[in-house]
Amino acid sequence: MNFDHVQDEHTLRVLRAERPTEKELCEALEFAGECLSADEEDEDVSIEVWNARAEALDDVLQGIEGGDLIAAHAALRKFWSV
Repeated sequence: MNFDHVQDEHTLRVLRAERPTEKELCEALEFAGECLSADEEDEDVSIEVWNARAEALDDVLQGIEGGDLIAAHAALRKFWSV
């Protein structure tokens, strides 16, 4: 996947990493949450896109909380692919 549109360097490194740490995922989750909040105010972001991103973000959090970092990483990549 191509994540060149992601402007946060840390998040970009996490997305491209083979196995990011829990700390790295948590930091990327925080940035993604900020982006989702900004999307809520953006009229160009459809409700379908917002919902898909919100669901992916929930999956990231569940993966981290459940100790499944592979699933959390996949969900983070999904968030940035929507």
